[in-house]
Amino acid sequence: MSKKSEIGRSLAVYEVDPTECPFREFRDNELSTEFWGMGPSAFRSSHFVSKISTKAQADYVWVDDQTQPLPRSARQYLHGWVRADELAMNRWDAEVVVFEDNGSGKMSIIDMQLSHAQVLLRSSFCRRVLSMCFMLERVDSLIVEHQWENFVFTMAPEGWRSRFHIYSPGMKPGGGQQHRPTHSKNGCYLVRLFYLGAWRCVWVSDQVPVDATDSPLLPFSPLLSRAPVKPGGKQAPAMVTSNVVHLWPLLICKALLKLAAPDLNSDEDANCEDELMPEFDILHALTGCLNLVYNIKNPEAIWDIITSEVPLFTWDDDDDTLTSTVKSRSTKKPATKETTVVRRGSMTSILIEDTKNSPPYALPGITPSHEMNLLVTMARDLPLKKPLPEPEVPLWKTYRWVDWARRHGLYEAYDCPRTQFLKVNGFLKLSHAPHLLDVQSTESITLQFREEHDRTNPPLKKGIRDLNRSQTANSATIQQLKEELREWIPYQTLYELLKQFSVLFYPSMYEFTSVASNPPVRITKAAPNKALDIPASKSSPLYLQIDGPDENILRISLSTLHPRVLFNCGVAILDHIEPAHLVLEVFEWFNDCELPRAKAFIHTRGYDSVEVKLLPGRHFCRVWVHSRMNWHAMFLSESSLLLGTRDVIQSAAVRDCPWASRFLCNLGNAFQNWIKATRSAVNLSLNDREFYGSYQPDLEWDPNRVGYDKAFLHWMFRQALQSILSKKLVRSDYNSVCSVLRKHFLDPDFGFPPKPPPPLKPVRYIAEVDPCDCVMPEVEEQEVVEEETEEQQLLEEIPLVNQETMDQLLTLPKPPVTSQVCELATEELPCGVLKNEREKVIQKHEAATILQAYWRGTWVRQCLTRMVTLTPEVLRLIMDNAFGNMEALSSLMNEFFKMYPGTKKSYSVASALSGVYGLQQHTGSSPISPKCKWIPYFQSVFTCHAPVKVHLDVQSSLQHSTLAVYNNDTGEQMPQAYNSHITFIFQPNDHGYTVMGHGTLNQPSGVNSEVHWQLTVLSSIADVFHVCDNDIDSCKELPLSPASKLHIDEIFIPNRKNILGGIQILVTKHDAVCFRAAATSPELEMEAILRTVCSDGSVEELGRCSGTGELQWPYIRLEPTLLLSNNQFKKVSTSQANLASTAKENMTSARSLRTKQKAPSAKSKSATRVKDIKINLEPKQYSIEVVAPKGWPLTLAQWNRVDQVRNSQESNKVEAAPVKKPVKDKGVLKDKMQSQTLYQPQIGDAYVELECSLAIGGGSVARLDDERDIQFATARRNWDLLEPGRNARGAQIRKEFRADFLESVPPPQALSEQSLGEEILGEDLLGEEKKETPPAAQQGPTPATDSGSLEVSEESEEETKYLTMPEILKDKFLPLYFIPLCTKEYNESECVVLTPEMAEVAKNDRQNRIDAALKRMRELQAYNEEYVIYRQRQRCHLLEKLFVDSQWNEELDTVLEERDEAIAKEALIRTLSATKKKQEAKKK
Repeated sequence: MSKKSEIGRSLAVYEVDPTECPFREFRDNELSTEFWGMGPSAFRSSHFVSKISTKAQADYVWVDDQTQPLPRSARQYLHGWVRADELAMNRWDAEVVVFEDNGSGKMSIIDMQLSHAQVLLRSSFCRRVLSMCFMLERVDSLIVEHQWENFVFTMAPEGWRSRFHIYSPGMKPGGGQQHRPTHSKNGCYLVRLFYLGAWRCVWVSDQVPVDATDSPLLPFSPLLSRAPVKPGGKQAPAMVTSNVVHLWPLLICKALLKLAAPDLNSDEDANCEDELMPEFDILHALTGCLNLVYNIKNPEAIWDIITSEVPLFTWDDDDDTLTSTVKSRSTKKPATKETTVVRRGSMTSILIEDTKNSPPYALPGITPSHEMNLLVTMARDLPLKKPLPEPEVPLWKTYRWVDWARRHGLYEAYDCPRTQFLKVNGFLKLSHAPHLLDVQSTESITLQFREEHDRTNPPLKKGIRDLNRSQTANSATIQQLKEELREWIPYQTLYELLKQFSVLFYPSMYEFTSVASNPPVRITKAAPNKALDIPASKSSPLYLQIDGPDENILRISLSTLHPRVLFNCGVAILDHIEPAHLVLEVFEWFNDCELPRAKAFIHTRGYDSVEVKLLPGRHFCRVWVHSRMNWHAMFLSESSLLLGTRDVIQSAAVRDCPWASRFLCNLGNAFQNWIKATRSAVNLSLNDREFYGSYQPDLEWDPNRVGYDKAFLHWMFRQALQSILSKKLVRSDYNSVCSVLRKHFLDPDFGFPPKPPPPLKPVRYIAEVDPCDCVMPEVEEQEVVEEETEEQQLLEEIPLVNQETMDQLLTLPKPPVTSQVCELATEELPCGVLKNEREKVIQKHEAATILQAYWRGTWVRQCLTRMVTLTPEVLRLIMDNAFGNMEALSSLMNEFFKMYPGTKKSYSVASALSGVYGLQQHTGSSPISPKCKWIPYFQSVFTCHAPVKVHLDVQSSLQHSTLAVYNNDTGEQMPQAYNSHITFIFQPNDHGYTVMGHGTLNQPSGVNSEVHWQLTVLSSIADVFHVCDNDIDSCKELPLSPASKLHIDEIFIPNRKNILGGIQILVTKHDAVCFRAAATSPELEMEAILRTVCSDGSVEELGRCSGTGELQWPYIRLEPTLLLSNNQFKKVSTSQANLASTAKENMTSARSLRTKQKAPSAKSKSATRVKDIKINLEPKQYSIEVVAPKGWPLTLAQWNRVDQVRNSQESNKVEAAPVKKPVKDKGVLKDKMQSQTLYQPQIGDAYVELECSLAIGGGSVARLDDERDIQFATARRNWDLLEPGRNARGAQIRKEFRADFLESVPPPQALSEQSLGEEILGEDLLGEEKKETPPAAQQGPTPATDSGSLEVSEESEEETKYLTMPEILKDKFLPLYFIPLCTKEYNESECVVLTPEMAEVAKNDRQNRIDAALKRMRELQAYNEEYVIYRQRQRCHLLEKLFVDSQWNEELDTVLEERDEAIAKEALIRTLSATKKKQEAKKK
């Protein structure tokens, strides 16, 4: 291919997102020299542009197109920029290297402090950077996080080094020992830093900022040192010890400054200190780990966190300790020592305050200096001096002698007090000035301590050889002693200076997940990790599940792209961008709250983190992130984490947690061992303790919340076991199992229904508090006795007092009643008889109580002493239904929590079990047409069998998806979900609930595509809310019905009724549809009218829906034509727009029939079904007509298009007239097919989109409503058959009328061409009794017409003409709206006599309104004069005074032009010189 064709093919247009990260992701395969120094946009463009230049990018001097920010201390003294090679050679006569291999490669404190003393003294940012690098070099087992296929880095054996982040041209990826960046000729280096969830390429140059004396303002100096001198001697001056200058401190600082983006406008402040930059984290950028900063003021809480993250010192682990702490053979380990399990997956550091003003020896082990970061490597709560072994004394002497010795201070050598020390190290911790080298770590390490230690450990006698050898080793030990003791600092001293402390958590050692607004796109060979870099939705929150058996600690970090980073990269920031916000909300399924309760909150422009502590168990959270810039969030915990959309977390909510399975396994194994064990005393106690402890609560048991004391726990568990067995077993198996468990549980009530609760007061007490003092006469008493005797002899069983009266006698009297006996006594039943009858009942009750107690005691003894054999069949029943598998154990514990809901807060496993909720997931796909903006997903009827709570969620590949739920009985819409968390509460009804889902596009896609969707249904009870046939006996679950859409584009043909179009729906069974209409004019007012044809042929209007520009009717309930056998139900269509209250049908739902009626016979079963009561006769016809109530004004171009379509339709219809077989339907369909292919809506036409969504397989069929068009075409054809040429003559008359009255010079047109005005006037001139009607708008050729049976008044005709006439004709037809008022007939009932008083009142009222309007006008004028016009005048005066262009000095203009020419000439000379040198070098 020729060079010319290559150049032409290289032109490419690539859309650039101005808010994307300006630092592209680091990848090993992109370390080529041809891509060196390219940002994201240039890198993408390089794949499209052909390689015309033959020279590599690394051969030229690289110029950074991004602004290199500097800290405030450097900006105050900035004088210029000098290349590193030039500055090193001119100032120190040294060479520049990225790093120098000095063995271990670690930073030397003395070299770094003395070399960069000037920069460290001035810049706090540089001090922090070098301190962080110093700490990372001394961390063990630090790895490079976030590796993947295109980024693999192996850490060298010596550990982390700063040079591992620096790359020079030509380097090989992979890390390790081969990672040795060299000097770059073009001055461009790559620094790999972590930013926005990925390792980024931060390009920096070797330009060094210098002041007026050419001193570097960032760390760039050769290594300096001081010559050693004797103590007390004069300090030697600094001397240069290296002939090279290390470049890595400069490159690291410049790259970090690009990410930190300090405020360059803060130089107005007189303070020369660096900005604080609290929203930038250096450790996070260097490691990619989650750095959590704690601002806690409680010393105990700080100590607990530190000791949980760093190792805790013990005497057993002290292998490299000092002589004073060496453990002797007789030394005992303290009995109270607690060991802490430390997970070495973090790095702990502290930040202490500025101590420059403190005396030199005030801080033990720390030199007074600036704010400093210190690395914490170990903690100890033991003293530095190891105590002597405690003397072995009898126990009785301990309280007499030992306590006395402690009180008198004689036992200090044996005590082991709990002291707190931290082993710390830092870049600025110690100064190597000679007079500070002997500073120790604590005041206890003094000469007195050494003497005491020598007395407790006397030296052994040695020979001469051993003495010489020990002196040599002793000098090394003393030096090691000093270095060791400097690192142990008293915790209380550090706490007094502590500002904050931070913990760096390594993601690879924890459960880790992340989410981003714009994650990097990675194409890998292996399956990608779905838990990392989850793309976040812009319109809905994220959902998080965290679960663990212990306390759940969740750590969250949020990093966002700072606007100043974009500004430094040349992207203009037009408005204020607020900080990013992250809100974490903990919620429970099916338990909504009005206002979200935030558990964690992050507010930052750069980087920030937070820690959240949750109780043991499973928790669900919502994560809301608001940011206009790109952001990235990290979630880290020791517990299990799952992050994703709502459907992902809903699916996980119905599964068991792994640790919950362990709990259930322990319960099942404990029960199996307990029930199989022999019932001996030893085994029984051990197995009982194991089984009864296997279901003990692990959290706090609150009796007020639970409702029971903890002593009732075993009884509660037995009740749950009894309930689950009764539900799963048949009666015979249940009795067998209960007889065995009754013996093992020693519970005679196990397996029996609960006994009725005993009365609050005994019946005898009721008789005592309800006395009757009425005295019976002697004669009456004798008669009563005789009657009782006769009754006893006859053994009559008829009671004297009925049951209702006896119940009242056995209840306590309520005031003002004092005695129930006296209140209920009558002549037939006096007080004595009532008292006697009550006494008999009380005696029977007491006797029954005694017998029941005897029987119960006998039953209990029988249960305890009877031998029951555990057969294999019974054991199998128990294990299969309660303890044998995970499903049975989970159902048992769920039954326990269901019966006693208050216990859920006492068990962490309560939230981690499966089988609690029901889950359904339906998936499908829907087509997207090129012009489509509204895409229906599904539309189906869900049946509710019992009261239930449900969460519905729809997910799709589109950005905007909506879900709507409607009650089919009432036609009302339930709360709209959108993207919020809403719990739907469903109750059983007759016709179920319609669930609709659809998606929307902002703009049509323009191509045919497909959208995939998923509906997730999470219910509080399984199998009670689903799509089914609603059968009474056993419903059959059906698949979710996807939705189909009818789309029609209709050109608007002006007509008298302003009909835009319509559709026709045929309904065979209960169904619901959704309708949408959109016009090309966004200001057009539209109205949709739903009508139906009744059985008698009349048309009934059912509802209306209106809109402007676009009309959305989301729910239209349609009913078929039914023949009702028993009851005459009213057939009314319900919808969201027409919610007219109707009488509720006197019928029950299918599910309620099961409980209210007995099971019918097989013959009569179908008579009780709702679906069998209805007998469909024929499809019921519905129509939706869309009109424009106020008309649709058209432009002249649209009128020409209307005439073109109408004339073509008329000509087609006239030509179709002489057909031999004038069948109405076939002729019209033929005309429609011909014109549909010729006249589709074009750009600029006035047309409407009609869309109707229906369920596939439902009871509705929709099509275009062309009934008016068929009637119109038939009438024209019949007229032309009766009077041939009538249509042509009408067209000619209209043409002549237009030429005479409407058009000055009419263009030549077809005879059949007409307009609305001509059509109306032509009909009047012809004087026909049967007037023809204009065509109606339809898709393609068929216009929308109005019915000929409806008449329009003259006023409405004039208004219609005015609204639909072109602009050039509106001045010729001016309607006089006042004429109907003037010619109105006189009606005495509507006349009003105007009195003088009424006229005066009206006059005053009108004058008041005029005065108020004038007053308001003056106020607005005054405001305009003062605030608007005055400011404009001031601005004009200022502009007039400036006259920048007119007052420009000509001499100054000449000088500036000469300067520009000199700069351009100098640049040209440099370019030519560099080119010449390269050519000469090639020739050589």
